[in-house]
Amino acid sequence: RKMLDAQRRWRGSREGQEWDAKRQQLPVVQIRAGLLAALADHDLVVVGGDTGCGKTTQACPLINCTAVPQFLLDAAIEAGQGGACSIVCTQPRRIAAISVADRVACERGEPAPGAAGARVGYHVRLDAASTRDTRLLFCTTGILLRRLASEPQLASVSHVIVDEVHERTLQSDFLMALLKDILAKRRSRGHPLKVVLMSATLDSNLFARYYGDCPVLVAGGRTFPVEHHFLEDTYELTGCCSLSSPWSFHGLPSSSGACGCQAAGWGDDAADAGALNPHFDAERYANFSVSTRRNLARLDENRIDYDLLEELVAHIDGSYEEGAILVFLPGLGEIMAVYDRLTASRAHREGTLLVLPLHSSISPGEQRRVFERPPAHVRKVVLATNIAETSLTIEDVVYVVDSGKLKERRYDASRGMSLLVEDWVSRASALQRRGRAGRVRPGRCFGLYTRHRFEERMRNNSGGLMVSVQAPEMARVPLEELVLQIHLLGLGPAAQFLSKVLEPPPPRSVTGAVTQLQTIGALTPSEQLTPLGRNLAQLPVDAKVGKLLLLGASLGCLSPALTIAACLSYKSPFSAPFEQQDAAMRAKQAFGSGNVASGQQSDHLLMVAAFDGWMAASAQGGRQTAGAFARKHMLSAQTLEMLADMRQQFAAMLADIGFVAAPKGALSRGRGGKGGAGAAHWVKAVLCAALYPNAAVMDEAAGRSARPAWNDGTADVHIHPSSINHPLEAHQFLRPYLVYLEKVRTSRTFLRDCTVVSPMALLLFGGELAVVHEGGYALIDNWIRIRASAPTAVLVKQLRAALDALLEKKVRSNL
Repeated sequence: RKMLDAQRRWRGSREGQEWDAKRQQLPVVQIRAGLLAALADHDLVVVGGDTGCGKTTQACPLINCTAVPQFLLDAAIEAGQGGACSIVCTQPRRIAAISVADRVACERGEPAPGAAGARVGYHVRLDAASTRDTRLLFCTTGILLRRLASEPQLASVSHVIVDEVHERTLQSDFLMALLKDILAKRRSRGHPLKVVLMSATLDSNLFARYYGDCPVLVAGGRTFPVEHHFLEDTYELTGCCSLSSPWSFHGLPSSSGACGCQAAGWGDDAADAGALNPHFDAERYANFSVSTRRNLARLDENRIDYDLLEELVAHIDGSYEEGAILVFLPGLGEIMAVYDRLTASRAHREGTLLVLPLHSSISPGEQRRVFERPPAHVRKVVLATNIAETSLTIEDVVYVVDSGKLKERRYDASRGMSLLVEDWVSRASALQRRGRAGRVRPGRCFGLYTRHRFEERMRNNSGGLMVSVQAPEMARVPLEELVLQIHLLGLGPAAQFLSKVLEPPPPRSVTGAVTQLQTIGALTPSEQLTPLGRNLAQLPVDAKVGKLLLLGASLGCLSPALTIAACLSYKSPFSAPFEQQDAAMRAKQAFGSGNVASGQQSDHLLMVAAFDGWMAASAQGGRQTAGAFARKHMLSAQTLEMLADMRQQFAAMLADIGFVAAPKGALSRGRGGKGGAGAAHWVKAVLCAALYPNAAVMDEAAGRSARPAWNDGTADVHIHPSSINHPLEAHQFLRPYLVYLEKVRTSRTFLRDCTVVSPMALLLFGGELAVVHEGGYALIDNWIRIRASAPTAVLVKQLRAALDALLEKKVRSNL
C-alpha cells in the first residue's frame, strides 16, 4: 500500500505527469497490455524491436532502454504485490547498467540508486548501489551469473530481464541456457519465474524457437529518416584526396597536409594509373568526379583513413546545422588517435568543438559527460566503440560517422592461440549505427565504406566481407572461464551442457578448454573441480590469471601478483605512438636498474616496476608528479589509474573468497614489504606456476650473436617486438627458458608478455616430471629437457611433492 500511494503521488505531480506524457509517445507503450497478458500465460516472452522503441528504460531518448522493467514493477505495485516483486535487469556493459538505473530512478521520482528508500539500484563489478528496499536492480550479466552460484534457482527473484540478447555475448548465451532450466524447475515447484528477453534487432524468432516457440512481441522503433552517405559520397562532399594519404595503396608522401586533390598536386597521370583497389569497378562510379574515382581506385579499403575522417568532421561542423557527431571506431587506440587529431584542431582550441571519448575503460564520471548537452554554439563530437551501438543512446546525436570496423578477439582452439582481429562490422551493426542519427530528428550517417560493400559484399563471411550478423562470442573466445562456471554450478560435463546452448561452440574449443584446465590442475582427469579449480571458479578472470593471484597470495608476493594480473587482464601501462617505438623500448630499458625488474628479463616485472614507480611518484607529489612520471617514461596515466582500480578489485575478490584477510594490507609494494632480487625470484616462480604450460625453449641452433628462435613444444615461435626481451641476442639471455601469457598470430606467431625463468622454477612448478637416470637429465611433459644428476632430480621431485601438498592445503583451507 505504501508503494502504491507513493506511485500515485508521483504520477499526480507536475513532473510525474511530464514524464508520463513522454512515455506515451514511445512505441513500446503499445505492447504494454500484450506483454503483461503474455507473462500471465507464459513464463518467458521475447520483446524485439528497433533501437529507440523504449525497451529497457521506458522513457528516455537519452538511454536506449525502455519501459519493460517499469511496466512490470508498476503492474506489481498496482496489484498490491510491490513488496514481493524483485526484478533483475541485466546489461552487457557497466556503463549501461549504471546509466539506466540513474535514469529510471529519475523518471520514477525515486531517490538516487543506493540512497535510503531507493527502489531502483544497480550492481556492477567494483560498484554497487542497492538497498533492502530495491525492487528493480540493473546489473551486468556477470553479476547475475555470480549470484546463481549461491542462489541456483533465483528464489528471491520474481522477474529476470535480459537486455541486448542480440549481441550474443558469451555470458548472455550462458545465462539464457541456465534460465531455460531454471524456468522448468521453478514452474514445477509452483513458484514460476518470469523472464523477458529483449533484442534490438529482428532476429527475435531465433530466441523464441530456443524456448519452444514462446510469444514474441515487436515494438517498432521511434526514429526519423537518416540520409546514408557512403565513401564515394564523402569524397564528393569533402573533396578529400587519398593519394597523399598513407592509407592509400599509392603511398605517395603528403606535401602540405591538405586534403584536397588539387592542393596535393596530383594530375591526370595519377588518375590514369591502373587501379590498385581490387574491389574497384570504374563503371560503378561513372557518375562520380575524376577525383572520387581516382581515390576509390587507389584506396586500401581495409584501413581507416584518418585524414579523411578528420576532414569529414570538419566538413560536418562547417556545413550542417547544430547536433552532436557520433564517430564509431574499432578500439581505444583508434579513439585516442582521432582524439589527438581533433583536439589539435583550431575549432577545439577556440572552444567550439568538444571532443569526448566513450569507452568501457574510462571512468563513469567521464562517461556521463557524453550525455550532457554542450553549451550554445559548441559542437560535441563523441568517439566511441560499439558500446554506443545499442546499449546507449546520446540524446543530441544527429550525425554519425561510421568507420565500419570493430575489434574482436578470436580464438583458434587447434593452436591454442588468440587473435585480436580488426574486421568489418555486420550489416545488422551497420544499420544499428546508422539508426543512432535518427533518434531526435532527421539525421545523416557517413559510412566510410562504399555502397557496393554495404549492399553486396556484406552478405557472407569470407574474404574480408561484411556479414549479416557477427558470430556469437562463444564461438570465437577461449572457454576456460565458462567451463569453470559450469562445474561450479554443478551442471555436469562441460561438453554435455554446452551442447544445449542456443548455438553450441565448436567441440574442439570445449575439449581444448577442459584439457587446459586439467593441465593447470583445476580439473581432475574425470572432469571434477579440484580445490584449486573451485577457488578459480569464484574469480571472474582468466584461469591462468586467477592461478597467479592465488599463488601470489599463498607464497607471499601478492602485491606484484596483483599488478601483473591487472596488466594481463587489461593491458600494459607502456604506451607510445607507432613512430616512437624505439623511444618506447628505451623507456622500458630505463626501468632495468634499481627496482624489482633489474636484470630479470621479464615483461611482467617491468610492469610491476612501472606501476610501483608511478605509485611512489603519486605518494610523493600527488597527481601532477605522477603525471610527469608517466610522461617521462612513456606510460599511460589513464591505464595506470585503471590498473590501480583493478588491483583493489582483485584484492577484494580474494578477500571475498577468504584467501586474504585484509585487501588493503595486501597492496603494499614488494614481497612482504621487501623488494629486490629475492622478491623477483619468488614472483618469477609464481609466474612459472601460473602460466605453465605456456612455456618456450630457446632453439639450440641459434647463433650466439643472433636473436634466437624459440619452440613451444609444437612449433617455432618468436618474442613479440614490444617485449623487453625482443632485442636480446642468444648469448644475452640468462636462461634458455621463458613463460608467456598467450600466443598471437599476425605475420608470425609471437609470444606476448614473456618472462625468462630458471630451470629450477620449471622443475618445481612445471608439468609432469620424469627423471632419466641414465641420461643425467629430467624431462618435463616429455619435451623440456633440463640437465640434472639423478640424485638432484630425485630430491627436486620429492621437494615438488611436498610443495604441492602445502599449496593444496592452503587452497583447501579457504573452501
